[in-house]
Amino acid sequence: MMEKLLPFYQRYGIWVFFTGTLIFFLAVSFDQGLQSMLFAGLGLILALSDPLVCIFGRSGAVRGRGIERGLWISWGAGLLAVSFFLARNLMEVPVDQLVAGEDSFLPRLRLAFLFLFLLSYGAALVYRLMMSLSHSVEAVASTGVVEQKQSYLKGAAYSIFALVTVLVLVNYVVGNRNPSLDLSPGFYSFSDDAQTIIGSIDADVKLYAFLPEQQAVRTRADRQRQPELYRITDELRVMISNIPKANPKIDLEFLNADLQAFNTQEFGTVSNGTLIFRVLRQDAAAEKPYVERRVYVTSQKDMNKLEREVTRALLYVASPQRNLYFTASNGERYSLTRNTERAASVESLKEQLRFFNSTLYSLDTNNGWPGPIPEEATVVFILGPTVPFGPEARQAIIDYVKGGGRLFIALDPAGREDFAWLRSELGGKGYDYKTQVLTSTNLTGVAVVNTFGDHGIVEGLASGLQPLIVMPLSGSFVSAARQLTDPQVAEARALKDLTPTEFLHSPHTAFHDANRNGRRDGAETAARSILGLAYQQAGVPDGAKVVMFSGVDWLAERGLSFPVVNKNMTLASQGLFWLTESPLVAALAPKEKQSRTIQISEDAKFWLILFALLFPVVVGAGLGFSIYWFRKNRRFVEAA
Repeated sequence: MMEKLLPFYQRYGIWVFFTGTLIFFLAVSFDQGLQSMLFAGLGLILALSDPLVCIFGRSGAVRGRGIERGLWISWGAGLLAVSFFLARNLMEVPVDQLVAGEDSFLPRLRLAFLFLFLLSYGAALVYRLMMSLSHSVEAVASTGVVEQKQSYLKGAAYSIFALVTVLVLVNYVVGNRNPSLDLSPGFYSFSDDAQTIIGSIDADVKLYAFLPEQQAVRTRADRQRQPELYRITDELRVMISNIPKANPKIDLEFLNADLQAFNTQEFGTVSNGTLIFRVLRQDAAAEKPYVERRVYVTSQKDMNKLEREVTRALLYVASPQRNLYFTASNGERYSLTRNTERAASVESLKEQLRFFNSTLYSLDTNNGWPGPIPEEATVVFILGPTVPFGPEARQAIIDYVKGGGRLFIALDPAGREDFAWLRSELGGKGYDYKTQVLTSTNLTGVAVVNTFGDHGIVEGLASGLQPLIVMPLSGSFVSAARQLTDPQVAEARALKDLTPTEFLHSPHTAFHDANRNGRRDGAETAARSILGLAYQQAGVPDGAKVVMFSGVDWLAERGLSFPVVNKNMTLASQGLFWLTESPLVAALAPKEKQSRTIQISEDAKFWLILFALLFPVVVGAGLGFSIYWFRKNRRFVEAA
């Protein structure tokens, strides 16, 4: 058997070897469980059949020589290529070690393995092709003229059909998988780190992507007037389509908000460029039994941070249960439930937090407060205390933060607790609290915020329609020199590693309305004021965090009652998510597109498969039938 196969493998073994290794590499790259294992096994069998037939199909005495040195070099280089390929694939960064700085060496090593793989695989193919050509020339030289012509014709036909078969196979696999390779920064695709994070999510996620459809007929004026979303739609569609390929548990559905071909009662007000991520909850109310997060993409700037925002949203909706504790012994808003206190209560906020897969607990005298905060507390909320905390409660809060805890604090200008004692323990720049309420509208004591920075708490608010935060009865923070002038005392601060970032500011038109008459008069001056501080240790995304707001009524029913579309609840949930988000997201920095990439839409993929798959098959079959018919009816006559 081996002796009969030997002549074929000597001349055409390059195609068997190439096809087998290619199938093996593709099957390992696109891991799909048992199916990939079967294809990988098939590829290995084809690739190994070449050396097995050449070695066992002849003895050392065949034609007076043994195995050619070129074959050994080709097979050795092929073995090296497989080794480098598998080593690079196995060298995946663990999901819990993807934070910035911990995997700086591995990407460089994987890139070196990629170079060595391509070098060795190219050498293997070149040497094997040279050996096949040498056998073909030797076989042709030992035959007659007629046999030479027939041999040339058969060899050309075999080579063409083999090449077409391989190209069709590669095109079919790539066309169906539609992979995005993140070979350099700046491409709109998911990096290896992002794909690892997305693939680790163990929850059934439903993704609704609202995107416009390009009109078939447009005038030049239409093309000039079209919004930027239309120009990035194809790239956005392709990038989103790769999310379910990174994790099959994510179900993707495309909708068009312009056509309203969806249930408006289920989604509410929605526009194109909105991505809605949902995970069903077993213990949720029947009205909205899911956790939801929305991401808005309307411009090129949004595309630059889409990878991080999508990963953030998926981790958010698929996160485990959160245990939120609320202090309730110092006049906080958490315990206000009577109708007379309805405007100052935070019932809507509590409902929103439960909606985000959270369980709420009270910290009061009934469960030992003031005292040690439970270790299972994911976040501690302190909402508008009016009575100052005592020494025991202060120490419990400081110990909790020292142990890596997270605080969400909202101050009440009308209260007597300004948390100066906590800010003095924290590091970085010093701040004082100003209790005079801010005004930036024609309503006394009401300020609005409509511009946001790049901090993780507010950067998601910059996208979408009408981003507006209503801040009634809010004070502000002002920069101040620290009182701790003694270096030894300053060094002894318990939380000096936590430094602040100013993430929320009032508009420049806001002023402190001291007499509360709704007008800026007398010594009242307009200025940009600090409304939010975020404390975090640099380079430690999973360490202790503190978020401090200068007001509390924006979280209460009073702040939600204004007849405008506001993002107050979104800001609250963003603050919670920043406090509890996985440190993995910190490794995903926004990236700008520096060079053009070719994005293949579904329509383009269809035409590519049509012309690259069906067309070669049809033409090849037609050509083969033509040659067969010509030879059968007219026959080739060799002149004497």
